Amino acid sequence: MPFEDWSTLRRLLVWSADSPKALQPALETLHQALPETALTVLESPAAAPIPNLPQACPNAPPNDPLQAVQWLQQHSFDGAIIFSAPNQSPYPLAYLCYLAGIPIRIGQSQEFGGKVLSHCYESPDPLEDVNPHVHLLRAAGLG
Repeated sequence: MPFEDWSTLRRLLVWSADSPKALQPALETLHQALPETALTVLESPAAAPIPNLPQACPNAPPNDPLQAVQWLQQHSFDGAIIFSAPNQSPYPLAYLCYLAGIPIRIGQSQEFGGKVLSHCYESPDPLEDVNPHVHLLRAAGLG
């Protein structure tokens, strides 16, 4: 079921654990679909740096989970989209967002994670020739 209230999100966290090349089409889709929404793009330590990305956050949250939760709380995000790499769980990053009180947490997974993701969508079939991050946005009602 798509997320219906995209227009209500003013501060959106985009947290990526995938390569910049794989993330770029999804960021373009987000910019086009949500021109009034402030995007903060964070890289997970597993991801390569995102070059020349003006909205990438220069002051990323600390590696310590408790400090990361405090950092997220200070930034008052309305929602978070977790772009995990193929075969990687979105739940560790989603759990930090959950603990920080971010109400909308969107990601894709084949595994069960309770309500850690407020909106969980299945990953595309591995045989499909589709960007998994753009697939997530389409499943969530964007693009």
